Order: sequence, then structure tokens, then C-alpha cells
Amino acid sequence: MRNVYLALVAMLLIASGCQTSDVAKSGTHQAPSVEIGTQPIYISPEIAFSDGNTITDAVKNECQLTTLLPDYILEYAQSYNVPVAVDEAAFKADKGLILKLEITAADSGWSAWSGHQKYTQVKGQLYENGMVKASFIAGRNSKGGFAGNYKNTCSVLRRSLKAVAKDIANWLKAPKDGAVLGNG
Repeated sequence: MRNVYLALVAMLLIASGCQTSDVAKSGTHQAPSVEIGTQPIYISPEIAFSDGNTITDAVKNECQLTTLLPDYILEYAQSYNVPVAVDEAAFKADKGLILKLEITAADSGWSAWSGHQKYTQVKGQLYENGMVKASFIAGRNSKGGFAGNYKNTCSVLRRSLKAVAKDIANWLKAPKDGAVLGNG
């Protein structure tokens, strides 16, 4: 009986791999910094890593985080009816609503006892006609979810990044300056 209990506890721990709270932890209930309406928000098709980051070259070269983030944001924005467009020319024109992003962290820890310990963080600024209107920092932890120990580093980091993208798309519904999204 004790073994059955331990097995159930272990399964619950494994299944709780990634926190998915959609609540921004900004702590304030201020009005949106910018009204979105139907005006498209342009993002670049490739997001840069921040200067001075400590992300390993293996993660940078193998995990495709820079190209997957815009796709994930677009996917969630569409489900939230937020008008996001991935358009390099419009992004570079710097007119209208532009979301500038940078990946600041993609930490990859692992141990035999606790499994994956992954974290991704993205900083962003929403510009309107060249002026910063709102900013955020978004981060998410992940252990990989069910059977996480059997997943590779990139798949767990992508899981974390996808949760960050969902937080960003949700923030775009009513952007507030200085927001801390997810785990920050």
C-alpha cells in the first residue's frame, strides 16, 4: 500500500511540470497604457537574444527560440482576437504599433533527482509611432510536464517559451506599463 501511495505522489509531482497562471503579477490595476483596437501590432519574425546574456551557445544554436517566439505569440494572439502580425518590413518602418522583444534568459538546469529545471525570460516594449507606451518582463519555469525527465532540453525550453508567449499575447489585450508576467 505504501508503494502505491508513493507512486501516486510521484506521478502528481511529475505532472505538475509547468506553472500556467495567466495572471500578471504587476500588483496594480491601472488602466491600459495603450488602446489596441483593430490596429495591428507588428513583431519581427526573429527575436534577438539580449546583449550580455548568459545563454549557452548550444541552446542558441539548437533550440530555435528566436524564430519560435513570434509564431507562439501569433498563435495565442489570434485565439485572443489581438491583431498581431509578423512583418519585418512593417516592424522596421517603426510606424503604428510595434512590439520589440528580446530573449534575456533561457536557463537550463538538470539533476538526476529533480529532473529539468528550465526558465525562459523575455523583455518587451510596445511602441506607438516611435514612442514607448508600455513595457513588460515575462518569465516562466518548467520541469517538462508529464515524463519531463525523458524530454530533451530544447523541448522543455520551448514549453516554457510557449507559456511566456501566451502571457505576452494576453498582456497585449490591455498593455500596462511595467507589467511582470508569469514568474517574471
